[in-house]
Amino acid sequence: MKLADLRDSFPQRLQDDLDALWRAYRAENSGDLLSFVSQLQERGVLTNEEMRDILLSGPVTLNAAQVTRSRLAHKDRPRHRKFSVLGAGAMGEVLVALDEHTNRVIALKRTTSGVVASEEAIERFHAEAQITAQLDHPCIVPVHSLELDQEGMMAYSMKLVRGQTLQEYIDETRAFLEKGQPPDDDHSLAHRLDLFLDVCAAMDYAHTRSVIHRDLKPANIMVGAFHQVLVMDWGIAKVIGTGDRTPSGEADGDAPSGQTQLGVALGTPPYMSPEQAQGLNQDLDGRSDQYALGLILYELLTLKRAVQGKTAYASLALAASAEKDPMVPFHPLEPIPRELRAIVDKATAERREDRYPTVEDLADDVRRYLRNQAVLAAPDTTLQAAQRWLSNHRQAATLAIMGLMVLTLGVGMIGIVSSLAIQAAARHEAELREARMGELSAEVTRSAHALDERLTDFQTLLEGVAFSTETALRLQAPDVPVYLVEDFHEGRGPADLQPSSFYSGPISLHAVDAVLATGVEHTAALDTQLQRLSGLAPQFHSAFRRSYPQEAPTSWESLGLLRGFPLMWAYVATEDGAMVGYPAMGEYPDPYDPREMAWYKGGWMNQDVTWLALEADESGMGLLLTAARGIFDTDGTPRGVAAVDVGFTYLIDQFLETPAIRGDVESFLVTHDGMTVVRSSQRDVALRTQEYTQEPFPWPEALTQTERSSGVWVYPAEDRIFVWTRLTAIDWTFVTVGKASEQL
Repeated sequence: MKLADLRDSFPQRLQDDLDALWRAYRAENSGDLLSFVSQLQERGVLTNEEMRDILLSGPVTLNAAQVTRSRLAHKDRPRHRKFSVLGAGAMGEVLVALDEHTNRVIALKRTTSGVVASEEAIERFHAEAQITAQLDHPCIVPVHSLELDQEGMMAYSMKLVRGQTLQEYIDETRAFLEKGQPPDDDHSLAHRLDLFLDVCAAMDYAHTRSVIHRDLKPANIMVGAFHQVLVMDWGIAKVIGTGDRTPSGEADGDAPSGQTQLGVALGTPPYMSPEQAQGLNQDLDGRSDQYALGLILYELLTLKRAVQGKTAYASLALAASAEKDPMVPFHPLEPIPRELRAIVDKATAERREDRYPTVEDLADDVRRYLRNQAVLAAPDTTLQAAQRWLSNHRQAATLAIMGLMVLTLGVGMIGIVSSLAIQAAARHEAELREARMGELSAEVTRSAHALDERLTDFQTLLEGVAFSTETALRLQAPDVPVYLVEDFHEGRGPADLQPSSFYSGPISLHAVDAVLATGVEHTAALDTQLQRLSGLAPQFHSAFRRSYPQEAPTSWESLGLLRGFPLMWAYVATEDGAMVGYPAMGEYPDPYDPREMAWYKGGWMNQDVTWLALEADESGMGLLLTAARGIFDTDGTPRGVAAVDVGFTYLIDQFLETPAIRGDVESFLVTHDGMTVVRSSQRDVALRTQEYTQEPFPWPEALTQTERSSGVWVYPAEDRIFVWTRLTAIDWTFVTVGKASEQL
């Protein structure tokens, strides 16, 4: 496997330094790419999740020389090559390893030296491997093999899962609401309930095999990269009806309350059932796991833990008496339906006989809620049943009411039925209105987040260009041609010049053009500087290729020549007056001094990427959004500025159009002081303008509502609805405006 096979899987922040990191590693080590990735994780350069994603993203490889018949039969030779530790628990640690026989990256859970000395712990570890291996379910992590390694540690190998824990997923969901934004589709309540149902399916299967988990919690549930769910860590699982050897000693009262305890009360205190917290290990059955599932459902709804003890003993005491914090919505955007409250309450009832008979019954009640049916945990009243029926059968309800009004002679009965129907219709209309406002907010938020991500991507690309420039100015000048403006006009330009309908002239994608500021004369030092800067052409080329939001197509250069690139220009200028630009075109205004330009002044002495006010391109390419960053010597001395331009027509086409919002709508980007940066209806202006002046946002009264980071506001006087979300990459607000009567 080559570095190129894994390059695209590394985080964007490491892309520009990746080759240097690899060379530094190879200078001191003889290990391969897997060892390199593992070392980056051990040094803290990569997180556990990033390392796991990288190792699982490489191509399938065949290495016939690696495994021979004699090697397979050699019992003294370890089968697994171990890398980094992913995590450690009460009974062992989990490492990333390579199965030398099959070339598969796996997770290897092994005992620690302390566990090896304990006969009870070894028996429990062995039982964990056997139990997990026999639970053949798509939502339970598969076990591949059990072994005793050369160090005397018992270990078993299992699938290495690419994804995140349910706890991390809950934290991501909470982050949306902390910003005042509704969760996206992948973190919506409906999606959370779908994940929960997958966990229930796994546990119902385990219970039919007479196995209880006893340590269910969000940290022990993985959500894969493709939304698959896997229940992990069956370390204290038990086969119902078998003995349960409890390790000696008691739970550590000073241990974190979220940590699994190996004491009389087995499990994690905040997720224990009352009977589990009381140490009644021989009496536990599937209803104890169901209690933990109820607590997980509580957390999926409120986005916080149900039991908030500060220590293990405090959480244990709360769990033993079935005490939970009140179910309070984390944010007004996420109210908790009464049906789901009732389901949590039933699943976490103190007495086992008051809970659902099985986990499948719990799951069925959640499915009833999703189908808008009455749940067993909270049967509908007569009025609620009527409202639900009307909601699910609006057409039939209308016909039935009309029939009753015709057939019923009693005026009073007609009035009662009509009143009930009117109330139900009004309530239903209000629910539809609220749901529609939520849809509008989610749609605008998705567009704003997509724009935010792209702006952040562009910032990262500029950081790479600036870093490469700082390095180039310190190194010996490379042996590359320097193409000055006059070279393009006199037929001495780059050999790869190609006509471009987008750039309205021939350009080179494998060279940069160079220019000296008006009034600056050529010197040997400046010629060397231009030589160094001209060596940056590959970095510019790479930045443009990576500016595509997905993996660049094979014909990305042809597409750019015809339609333009997400980045329009990239360039660097020094304080000495030297400048290079990409793509190479050889067109600069005359006279021209880059040091006098707004982009240069905006980036000068600035160590962070700065987004500047919109300007019309001096070469006639329309309205541009510019990001700039200063470049510096190792001692902090400023040397110049690097910058990139994004064409605003690209941003309008990709992000300001909101096709999922019906009717006549328009999107705006608005500054913090109420000025319109650009509006979606100005696409033609953005494409052709030579001068540009920002104008105030047309509805200043709406801006008084945008103090929150996102929201929806209806302005009845003008039949307008405003939906907004603030950006984070730049201090702007994304606002979509439409007719309220068309949207609600």
